[in-house]
Amino acid sequence: MARTANGRDNTRARIDSRGRVSIPRVYRDSLGLDRGKKVVILKDFNREGCLVVYNYESWKAIEERMERKLNPANRRQKRLFRWILSGITITEVDDMGRILLPGGLMNYADLKDEAYFQYFPGFLEIWNPEKFESVGMGTDEEFPDEEVMELFDTRGERNEGDTQAGNG
Repeated sequence: MARTANGRDNTRARIDSRGRVSIPRVYRDSLGLDRGKKVVILKDFNREGCLVVYNYESWKAIEERMERKLNPANRRQKRLFRWILSGITITEVDDMGRILLPGGLMNYADLKDEAYFQYFPGFLEIWNPEKFESVGMGTDEEFPDEEVMELFDTRGERNEGDTQAGNG
């Protein structure tokens, strides 16, 4: 059985002279990035300076949601969509689990010879390791206690087993 990734499974990988980087197997397995599968690589939405990798099917769902929300009369929204879509690259995972990072996206993320991977459910970030250390983690002051606690607050959520057992 393949191991699945979690937020603690962060790792680094070399970027070769052609701009190829091997996605660690645990991330490929968790995101369904098998050999020959299409992946979408783009600039991060938050403009922090990293790249984001989605499997093609997940990206198509995001693209459909964006299309439904697009108001062609809203110039600001159209500029944002252009910025997001301007650097998108669709590529495939090769036989060695590598993807090709285009030069423009490597420049955007300041990637040279090493990449740092940050896993999230549904996507993967690729960072310059030094930039991740200075920007990617944030600071204690940046996250108010209430915001952090809200992430872990399970009050009001029901466990499926509770409902089925008649406990809820």
